[in-house]
Amino acid sequence: MPLPQPPTLTTATLTDWLNIAVARLCQHIAPERIILFGSWARGSATRRSDIDLFLVWDCALLPLDRIGQVLALLVDAPAPVEVIVYTPAELAQRSDRPFIRQLLAEGKTLYSQDPQ
Repeated sequence: MPLPQPPTLTTATLTDWLNIAVARLCQHIAPERIILFGSWARGSATRRSDIDLFLVWDCALLPLDRIGQVLALLVDAPAPVEVIVYTPAELAQRSDRPFIRQLLAEGKTLYSQDPQ
């Protein structure tokens, strides 16, 4: 017997949810930046794609605690969510890493305190 397929997430549904999610994150944790990356940002998402978000958040929490707090605010997501949460200092330290360079170059900025 085949496994049930996940529902298809449309770009419109994702966009609506992202607008709500960004507002919620800004209200509750005040991140410096929120970037959508991965298949949804590239336009290559499939029905099995998750939602990849990168946040820059200046806080004193440990990395896993930061991730947990962000995910708790995104429980209503229309698909699984993967988050990476760096402090500004961590981003500065790791900005030369290929993955971070690619994420920053190809990701879609959803929110920035410093509109450039």
